[in-house]
Amino acid sequence: MSCRNLLRNRRRTTITLLGLVVGLTAVNIFQGYTKDALEGLRDAAIKGEMLGHVILFKKDALTLGKLNEDAYLFTGDEIATIQQKLAGLDAIEFTAPKLNISGLITNGEASLIFFGVGIDPAQYRRFRQSFIYQGSGTQLSPERPIGGQIAEGLAQILKLKVGDLAVLFSVTVKSRMNAVDVLVSGLYNTGTVATNDKYVLVPLSLARKLYDTDGAHEISILLRKDADEARARQLIRDRLADTGLKLDVYSWQERSSFYTSVSQLYDMIFGFLFLIVLIVAGMGMLNTMTMAVMERIPEIGVLRALGMRRAGVYRLFMAEGFLLGALGSILAALVTILISSLINGLAITYVPPSLSDAVRLNVEMDFTLIGANGLAIAILSSLVSFFPARYAARRDIAAALQHA
Repeated sequence: MSCRNLLRNRRRTTITLLGLVVGLTAVNIFQGYTKDALEGLRDAAIKGEMLGHVILFKKDALTLGKLNEDAYLFTGDEIATIQQKLAGLDAIEFTAPKLNISGLITNGEASLIFFGVGIDPAQYRRFRQSFIYQGSGTQLSPERPIGGQIAEGLAQILKLKVGDLAVLFSVTVKSRMNAVDVLVSGLYNTGTVATNDKYVLVPLSLARKLYDTDGAHEISILLRKDADEARARQLIRDRLADTGLKLDVYSWQERSSFYTSVSQLYDMIFGFLFLIVLIVAGMGMLNTMTMAVMERIPEIGVLRALGMRRAGVYRLFMAEGFLLGALGSILAALVTILISSLINGLAITYVPPSLSDAVRLNVEMDFTLIGANGLAIAILSSLVSFFPARYAARRDIAAALQHA
């Protein structure tokens, strides 16, 4: 009966469906884009920035350590103890000590401020194995103990090429001046404007030589794909509890401020967009169902005279609203698949704010989210239909039969 009633005025039903499809398709496509973008940012943070899933620092190292760096570094023995304690956890793929460095880099004629990180080349390659290296030269390699990767912008300013030697100057953890030679083994784009003219990536051994230490500022832990991150963090805390070390254990989200800010921005935009779609869809559905009810008041009077209760009238029109919303959701899902496939096939690229590399515009088709959005619209359509149905159901039967 509901389907037959919707077909009584095909033009009105078609216009209502069109509004639902356009609004819900926009929501689905934006949500698919944001999910793909956030997945890319997540991968870039965990593996590209080499944060790992879990990051260990000595307690208060991020605050007090800025004033007394040496006291808040992990020593070589402490690193070995931590790695030994965590070796038996199945959730962990590997651990990677990292030493954050900064100072001056010179080509012999000019000097610039640099900052960067020292990491074991083998562990660096494990972090980066899912990324295609697009720079010139080669990545960090165990065969090149003084070979480092220089950001393209920094290399351009200092006129450094692959194979050139540069010198890194810095202050050791004991506050003495020190310098080391670095062979430019690779030039690469860091991906962000803020770092592409400052960043240096060197082997951990070379960074330790520059800082005159055997330690590290932090230990990044990469988990296996199927690992539960929250549970793994707790297991790591439990394993390290008896080492005597006071530690701060962070998740990658806590250390990636860029990911957090972008995620919050997308959530806010999606919330506004979905709210607008809900308002437009709700108002359109209310108008459609109100017109349908007003046209069928005599019919409702007959049904009421034959014994249909008010609840039956509510169910009748709410079922029609739900069916109309569900049909619009199904059509929107089909249009979403079509448009998303078209966008993904065109391989469109763009340069986001603060990034220096173009990224591909991609829409991920998450059918769970598409279904949830459609169900929300269908439920809204049903709920909105209650109000005109209530108006009709509460009319006097005799007056409804005489309504023209």
